[in-house]
This record gives sequence, C-alpha cells and structure tokens, in this order.
Amino acid sequence: MTTTVRLDAKAVRVLIEDSPEFKFELQRAVIAEITGKLYTSYVHDDISKVVKSLFKGHEDDLVLAIQNDHEFRDRLAKAFTDKIASYSSYKYGRGQFKMNEEFARLLNEKAREISAEIADEKALFIKQRIVEIAEKSIENMSSNMQETVDRRVRAIVSENIDSEVRRRVSETLKAAFETTKHSGIETPQG
Repeated sequence: MTTTVRLDAKAVRVLIEDSPEFKFELQRAVIAEITGKLYTSYVHDDISKVVKSLFKGHEDDLVLAIQNDHEFRDRLAKAFTDKIASYSSYKYGRGQFKMNEEFARLLNEKAREISAEIADEKALFIKQRIVEIAEKSIENMSSNMQETVDRRVRAIVSENIDSEVRRRVSETLKAAFETTKHSGIETPQG
C-alpha cells in the first residue's frame, strides 16, 4: 500500500527546522530522483548511441564473437531458459521448448492487448462501412421512392385531368345540344 503525503512550502520549512535529519533525507531523495531521471533519459540514451556507433559495421564480428565465447553463450542460454523457455532434448537430437509460465502469461497478455486493439479497429471499420452502406441505401431508397411517388402522382393527376376534361366536354356538348334544340336549329341525328 502506498501513502501519498502532500506538503506545502510552509509545512516543509517547519519539518526542516524541527529535524535536521529530515532535511538531509529530503535532499538525498531529491538528488536520487533527479539523478535517476537524468540517467534513464540522458545517460542511457548516450550510452546506447556510443555502443551502436562502436559496433556499426561490425555486427557480424559481434555475432561471431558471441558464437565463439562459450561463457557468454552459456550465460545467454541460462538467461533464456530462466526467463523465456526451457529445452528438453529427446533421442536423435530432437527436443521441445517449454515456455516459462511468467513469459507465457506476459505473451498471452500482450497477445490479448493486440487482439483487442485489432478487434476495436476492425469493429470501428465495420461500423463505418455499415453506416456508409446504410446511408447509400437510404439515399437510393429515397430516390427510388421519390421517383415512384412522382410517377404515381403524375398518373393520378393525368387520370383526373382526363376524366375532368371528358366530363366538362360532355357537359358543354350536352348544354350546346340542349340550346340548339330549344332555338329551333336542326342538329344532325346520329
């Protein structure tokens, strides 16, 4: 369990005045913290750059030196079997690696993280594609529905206009025949 204590400047001043040992421990802790950060950020990077520059162009020599250094190879093999996997050999030079439980757990954890990231990415891609397809489908359906409605309205309007025109022409002709009957004009019999 970790306990965090936050002190303002006045509280730290009181602690330093009351206990010289506290002042010494505080200074030591601050220096250790700053030194640790400097080491990991600056010194470690500088050392890595120096080592890389020293071995640049001599990578093969380094591999050969490691292959020929039996002590280093044995230490590397032990580190490998301690941290990653052990090797059980059988007859005729065959064998089997058995993964270290902690390494297997870390590997499975990382695989799950990567799988989850990939699944999230794929799910997002699929969701975007579904939305695109749905939008296009809705747009096409809307366009088709509009065309269908327009055709239907034109047909109904055309039918109604034709019907209305026939009715009015019929009424007008009837009225015209009626008028001619009463006025004494002869109409052709048909």
